[in-house]
Amino acid sequence: MLNGFRKKACFSISVAKAKPKQRFRKLVRQCQPAFVVSGFDGIFSKMETKMNFCYECDSMDALILIDEQYLDKIDDELLRELDIFIDYYGKSELAYDFPNENWNDVRKRETKELVEFCNSGKMVIFLYYENEKNGEITISDSQKSSRTFINIESGKLILVNASELLQCLSYPDLKMERILELDIEKGVYSIEYEEIKSLKLARRLECNEVNNAIELL
Repeated sequence: MLNGFRKKACFSISVAKAKPKQRFRKLVRQCQPAFVVSGFDGIFSKMETKMNFCYECDSMDALILIDEQYLDKIDDELLRELDIFIDYYGKSELAYDFPNENWNDVRKRETKELVEFCNSGKMVIFLYYENEKNGEITISDSQKSSRTFINIESGKLILVNASELLQCLSYPDLKMERILELDIEKGVYSIEYEEIKSLKLARRLECNEVNNAIELL
């Protein structure tokens, strides 16, 4: 069973300079031409890119951040586990597949591969049921340490509803409607967040703990 419905996305973008600290690393964005910054003696201003987005859902859903190349790594088993993961309260038809079992136990047992996939840095899930939420994502070349991180190996970051991803990967003829599609510098990024209204990506410093499957309910 697939949860949720297809949604339209909206976003805007702005770029701001911070105080000079380190050499500039180029960020390339799909939604605005590449920019060039010059400086004195090769020391460039640190750049920060901010984009607004609109997350919408009708019922159980989640916001997913993923490198585009990892979409092909999501098989039928991971799709099944994602469907279970976003059903936090056990209110979908999936619950009938596990009669007389506690749903919390089912979710913990049946989503182990999905959580491992996320915690490897390939995907981040923000479980979130609010009907509509305006959010902002910031990408900077500063360095941070965080339990939540993502590997942007191809340089293409995708934000998409879990329900949309489930439908389109289950039925490849459907075109996936993405909330955001961003070309950024390849690398591993830490993610700091305040619910989903403020997502901040920065170059990752090592952190022993990992939490990439996040329940905000």
